[in-house]
Amino acid sequence: MRSCLIGGAGFIGSYLTPVLLASGRAVVVLDPRSPLRRLPGAEYVIGHYEDAGLFARTLAGCEEWIDLAYVTQPKTSFEDPLHDLMGNVPAAVALFKRALDSDRLRRVLFVSSGGTVYGPTAHQPTPESSQTQPISPYGITKLTIEKYAFMFHRTRGLPALVVRPSNAYGPGQVPFTDQGFVATAIGSILRRQPVPVFGGGGTVRDYLYAEDLAAGILAVLESGQPGEAYNLGTGMGLSNLQVLEALAPIAHSRGLEVAIDQRPARGFDVSVNVLDITKVTQTTGWRPLMPFEEGLARTWEAIAATFSLSSPS
Repeated sequence: MRSCLIGGAGFIGSYLTPVLLASGRAVVVLDPRSPLRRLPGAEYVIGHYEDAGLFARTLAGCEEWIDLAYVTQPKTSFEDPLHDLMGNVPAAVALFKRALDSDRLRRVLFVSSGGTVYGPTAHQPTPESSQTQPISPYGITKLTIEKYAFMFHRTRGLPALVVRPSNAYGPGQVPFTDQGFVATAIGSILRRQPVPVFGGGGTVRDYLYAEDLAAGILAVLESGQPGEAYNLGTGMGLSNLQVLEALAPIAHSRGLEVAIDQRPARGFDVSVNVLDITKVTQTTGWRPLMPFEEGLARTWEAIAATFSLSSPS
């Protein structure tokens, strides 16, 4: 089996590549960026997805296509909603159309966003059957790509699956990139700066260790049903303040304090987002294994080992 990770040079791809290799797959990573780390046994192709010739040559021998490519983040999507739409939807639709022409393709899997496609819901934890009412351009665009994948599945037989991850964290995540509260909180503490928290205790999120996320994607690739979406999370929610409380003993042991910069709530933040993982567990047997406290400690050590305390904020 040969798997292609489209946009696989980033944080999630750096965890998914070794998991796929360990399963016995050949892996090719296609991305315009240089990878965070190069793994022996994986093939890395540096190039843009709009290069039709390169795209076709790279994907030609792959039975599985995993779409991690995305050019925006939740915060930047508000700054330029049109760029969020045009920078992501045409490329994804073009990928699905190319997939229809492949006679080798077994699966095409789109990595969506369980943290944004649902929006505010009455059901916590939130199952896949819940109504989707995203309140960010990022979530709207992710959901639009899902709809195209399922449209092609229904009308043309595209073997498309969707995973909706919760908030991923772990070593390798970069602080202050407007995505990833855990990494930014650790970075702020290391710089002896207060951690911004918006509205009371902050938002409640479902934090999933990146190794568990990668294992979940593999489980859906192997056992998921085309035409279906699967939540990948823990089913447990933690507020920003609870995350900071869990970080406090680690910080104190290193002579650091956890200070909070309390700010007003933001209208675009979903107050609570926790995913129900019953469907993926029943279908594939997958469930997360990393205890939050252990994953948090590993993430702290990784960031502290590479982080410059003198770097500007």
